[in-house]
Amino acid sequence: MVTDVELYYLTSGLRAPSQQLAVEDYDLTKENDYIPITRLQFETFAENLLMLIKNNITDALKNAGVKSDEINKVLYVGGGSRMPIIKDLLLHETFPNAEHCCEQNPDEVVAVGAAYYSYHLPSFKTNENRCSVI
Repeated sequence: MVTDVELYYLTSGLRAPSQQLAVEDYDLTKENDYIPITRLQFETFAENLLMLIKNNITDALKNAGVKSDEINKVLYVGGGSRMPIIKDLLLHETFPNAEHCCEQNPDEVVAVGAAYYSYHLPSFKTNENRCSVI
């Protein structure tokens, strides 16, 4: 399966440990500002980011004093959780005994979580207009 990726997303230079995707390698006049990329190529380019995600999960578990087999439910949050490599490989591999849930739009879950978090932040009142400043 091949997917077209807009050049806008590639101009910053996606890099993997041993590979690089260079826009200069493509004749853009023929390809209509899109570069075809397979899932395997994308996963190869994103490999270093996946390791960072895995390390963050490991660190969070360690800091919380919890083992991965003690987690009974994993809620998918954020756009990255839509990626098959994150869902199928990383999260299912890390939490094999947990229930994996994506009951709502993962991006909306982030927005709702941010709204709840900001509501509970302490607010500071100013003397002039009595506005809350977060």
